[in-house]
Amino acid sequence: MGLEDIVMRSERIVVMNDLQIPFQDRKSLDAVQYGLKDMKPDVIYLNGDIVDFYSLSRFDKDPERRLNLQSELTDAKIWLDKFRRANKNSRIVFIMGNHEERLQKYIRSRAPELEGLPGNRVDEVLGLKKIGIEYESKRYHIHDGILISHLDRASKWGSARAIGLEHGKSVIHGHSHKMAHFKQGDKNFYDNGCLCKLDLEYLDGPSVWSQGFMVADKVKNKWRYDPITIDGNEYMWNGSLYTPNGRQRIKTKQERQKKKASKIPKSKPKRLKKR
Repeated sequence: MGLEDIVMRSERIVVMNDLQIPFQDRKSLDAVQYGLKDMKPDVIYLNGDIVDFYSLSRFDKDPERRLNLQSELTDAKIWLDKFRRANKNSRIVFIMGNHEERLQKYIRSRAPELEGLPGNRVDEVLGLKKIGIEYESKRYHIHDGILISHLDRASKWGSARAIGLEHGKSVIHGHSHKMAHFKQGDKNFYDNGCLCKLDLEYLDGPSVWSQGFMVADKVKNKWRYDPITIDGNEYMWNGSLYTPNGRQRIKTKQERQKKKASKIPKSKPKRLKKR
């Protein structure tokens, strides 16, 4: 019996964050969705800053960018509904990020009388319950010992390690928009990149952001991590290249040679003429 018949995966999760709709990278997200079709995760975590809430930002806004809250919410709801339908067999959990917090902070500062009234929470304005997406109102969620974080840490070269050491857990961290990995003992600390565009106007200097997401499998009662880095809207996973147009299987040199050899016509043995 081969090893593949013995070792079974008991669970798979995918963590993706910082889409910042309407500034999401649509091509990279198309490539991610092709991968999700093959990955078949049990749970998908939308780990914060899924919506930008640009119109509610306290930072200076580009006067050329005509956005209002309703248009942002409409774009986000369309994407979330499509994403839910495309991943109908996965549990999906939406985790609060600092950009989603902009809505609550805006109400608190501009219209405190409305705070707490039904219909004003992020999950309610996005209609998450209606489309079957769970909501985590804290900026973190613990999944079987893994701290899935969108906490307020965004150091120059990543923040997951500091959060993990503080809380004593392995960490998959959004918010920093960087890809990084540190390991200490049996703990792993991952900064999980982003899935928004890399050229947003409020960046100070050249972008040091990276696109990516996480696939984690529980095998033999231990979590095995597979951080996916996206370059040029493409990434590798499980021997295939995923692009905005679909999956392309990568063939080995031996496979190509075998296929080439199979196309060479076999010469038929000459038959001796009877005298």
